[in-house]
Amino acid sequence: MKLHYRLHGVRFAIEAPCSTGRAIADFVMPDCIASRPSGHPHGIFVVRRDDRGLALCRDDRTRWYARDTEELVPWLEGEIVRWLLDRLVAYAQVHAAVVERAGRAIVLAGGPDSGKTSLACAFGRAGWAVMSDEVALIDTEGQEVLAFPRMMFVEDGTARLLPELAGLPRRLIPVEGGTKMVRAVRPGTFGTNRRDRASIRSLVLIHRGASEQGARLSEREALERLLVHSFNSAERPRLNLDACVSVVRSAPAWRMTIGPLDRAVETILDRIEEAP
Repeated sequence: MKLHYRLHGVRFAIEAPCSTGRAIADFVMPDCIASRPSGHPHGIFVVRRDDRGLALCRDDRTRWYARDTEELVPWLEGEIVRWLLDRLVAYAQVHAAVVERAGRAIVLAGGPDSGKTSLACAFGRAGWAVMSDEVALIDTEGQEVLAFPRMMFVEDGTARLLPELAGLPRRLIPVEGGTKMVRAVRPGTFGTNRRDRASIRSLVLIHRGASEQGARLSEREALERLLVHSFNSAERPRLNLDACVSVVRSAPAWRMTIGPLDRAVETILDRIEEAP
């Protein structure tokens, strides 16, 4: 079985036995699967079964082995995300969730476990399209953000608050230092069509322990906080800096803590309406 993918001009394919391929299609960036090939792929990931289990091969090298499909799929997803980011270096890459309505996006930037995914899901429930819950790809002018529609991994606490997610199966995924149990959620779960790109309306810097809910940030404060959450500033420092400067000059920015999800969404939307 061969699956063809395309995201912002980057093409790749996954070859796998049929039963494993179906599980991959359901989990690994399913919104990026192309109905037909659109040119020679920039990379091919091959899954083979042998005496040691399932081997992942790329560039004629075996990268690693998994015991079974359940273990393989989340590791493969992570491998492909890293591979894609290495090829999307024409954009500033920020650790952020992105939600969009009517072509205007809110970038929700924050570190690991800061609440980005939970907040993106809450916006989705409120009628916004989820463009990403993990990576914001910002163009060189800092005016637009591009979708990065990988699966969202939602923990039990968030799933209990959002009825749409409560019935999804739980599964184990690898994380830094071990594993954790999550529910895998497609970005389109909440039924709102997602654009591939949108103009940046506002920026929210998620911060644990902020003393003031929804505090407006100066351009300098916003830039300092945004750069902390950039992935590729070391590889493309000038591009990354210019894009982030453009964002904070053109879009109002706030510092937020994430409390009750519905209240957080309301607070952010209220601040946006108040901004000039």
